[in-house]
Amino acid sequence: MQLSANYNDQFRRTLIDFNSSLPKSKAELTYALFYPMIGDDCKKHREIMLFGRATNNWEAQFNFGDSSEGAITKSINSSLEDNGKCPMSWILDDKKKYNFNYRKSPFWNAIK
Repeated sequence: MQLSANYNDQFRRTLIDFNSSLPKSKAELTYALFYPMIGDDCKKHREIMLFGRATNNWEAQFNFGDSSEGAITKSINSSLEDNGKCPMSWILDDKKKYNFNYRKSPFWNAIK
């Protein structure tokens, strides 16, 4: 699910501002661009939204000088549903795959 056109415009401006203010000493690093990922339950209830991201294997990476439009498209596509599957299902899928323990996660402890 994409957010409003206004949000997308601000998202684009933020990336452009980031690129233009990046010191040359940091230009060779790889960065991740996160677009909000909205799960099925939020679409139904819309009571609260929590933001947090784990950068493990995040596909939407970019380098200084990369096309802003390409990075934005990659970020949005990485956050959308995949063949009708809830985009937040990675939480349970990765828990099984990586033997993840929520009790040790600062993020999950903060939102309890």
